[in-house]
Formats: sequence, C-alpha cells, structure tokens
Amino acid sequence: MFVLAKLFWLQLLRRGSSSPPPAQNRTAKIEKYLLSWLTDSQSNGRRSRSKRFWQEQLDCALRYFCSKGDLKWVSLLMWAGGDARSRGPCLNEGYTEDPECYTSGIEEACRSENPDVLKRLKPDPSRDDFSELLRHAAFWPRKATLEYLREIGAHPNDKPNGGSSALDTGLRDLSFSRFDPYGSKRLKSKYDVSRALDCVRELLAHGAVWNPGENYDLNSLRRTLLECEPEVTVELLQMFRKHNACPAERVHKLLGTPKMKGASATANECTIATRNSFGRQAEPQPKTSGPPDTQPLRTEAY
Repeated sequence: MFVLAKLFWLQLLRRGSSSPPPAQNRTAKIEKYLLSWLTDSQSNGRRSRSKRFWQEQLDCALRYFCSKGDLKWVSLLMWAGGDARSRGPCLNEGYTEDPECYTSGIEEACRSENPDVLKRLKPDPSRDDFSELLRHAAFWPRKATLEYLREIGAHPNDKPNGGSSALDTGLRDLSFSRFDPYGSKRLKSKYDVSRALDCVRELLAHGAVWNPGENYDLNSLRRTLLECEPEVTVELLQMFRKHNACPAERVHKLLGTPKMKGASATANECTIATRNSFGRQAEPQPKTSGPPDTQPLRTEAY
C-alpha cells in the first residue's frame, strides 16, 4: 500500500504539471486535477479499485501533509473526506509497513511545527487521547502545540502514580536534542537542549509532576544530565523547585551517585542549585592540592 500511495502522488504531480506551468500556477493545476479525480472517483462505478483502497490512499496523504504542517493541503484533503484519526502508514517515513509503527493524522499534526494544522483537525476529548497527543508534542518537541493542548483542557498528570508521562517524554528528549555525525564527546549546552527545556518548562508551568515509576527512568535522566553541561542540570533543578514538580528527596536520589559526584563540574554546580533551591545546606568541601574543578564532592551535600 505504501508503494501504491507513492505511485498515486507521482501520477498526480505528473498530470498537474504536464505542460510545465510557471511555479506559481503549478499548485493550482495539481489541486484542479485532485478535485476532478475525487469527483470522478465518487461517480464512476467501473473503477477496478475499491472505495476502501482510495480512502486508504487519501488518509495516507493526509497524514503526510499533517506531518509537514501544510494547512492548505490538509484542509483540501479533509474536505475530500480524509480521516485524520485513521491509523496507517505515512508517506516518506521508514518502517511504516509495520503495523506497530502506524500513526494517524492527528498524531502527525502534533509533530508539525505549525499548530494551526492541529487546530484544523479539532481535537475532541471524547474521541482523542489528549495524554497521547501531549506525549507526541513533547517528544518532537513542539511548545506551541503543548500550549494549545493545554488551552483545550489536556491534563499532563496521567500516570497512576500522579506523574506526567508527557514530562517523562520531554525529559527523555534531552538526550536526542543534538546529533553529532562526527561522534564528538562535547557536552550538550543549554542552547543544544533549549527546545526540549522549553517544553519541559511549559509542562511544569501547568502542573506537571515528575514521578518516575521505575528506577530506569530516573537512571536514564541521570545519564542524560551527565551528557550535558552543568548549566542544564542547574536549570532543570530550578524549574523543579519553582513549580514544586517533585520532592527534594527525589532530586537528592537523582544526584547522589558516585558517577554524578565524579563529574566534578556538574557536581559543584548541582551542590549550589540543591542548596539554593531545595533548602538543604551543603557542607563545605575539603580543599585538595588538585585544581578546583577536580575537587571531590561530599555526599552530605545532597
């Protein structure tokens, strides 16, 4: 079906530009052909392909344009009968023949950088899983989409333990914020993870609670922070404190490991952040003969 969908759109593009029109008229020609095809497909009973087949192609195209944030094409395909909530493959996406990788138009709209596409699809709490949409928006991350979902009533704390799965996704995205094709070991800066931090900040501002259900989630965040510059950890701690996102004991558990203390730059900054943000006074560190950035951190600081 994925191949057939690609052939369908290739045919559409070829017929739409058969007379090499100017660039400004090409889209209009493609739309004109699409409209005539849709009208003919509804009235011609001699077509060899079933209505279900063409509906699948229509929905597949709708998912593609939702992911690209193309409001004009999304509106056109919705008018033609596209279903933004049907699940299936998405054009130009790898491994979409696997049913486990199927997606829907409304989920792809959360991936888009244009929140107007999601508004056009009109999410409805009686039909759509708002928690799932929040997770998709936090994964990419899309702050404007998160803001819109909050405005229409999405609640971030959906886990049985009172935590937020969307916040867990946003924190997990910190580790994917910068891709280095050369395999550099450089730590991620606040700028590298700024978009993920913005989404985390948006979720925390609306009451999201960090309550990892398993040690794996806590350990995963710790590994991610070790891959970032100290300022990232400090920023995250300050956000947790400002919005009361978790108790101090949970933060101390996050930071109180030999590896975190071994990362001296991170540990020194975290000592200050923990002392100022969570109220536990850090004891003075013993001076050593080594340079300042290699002095050990006392466990009692956490």
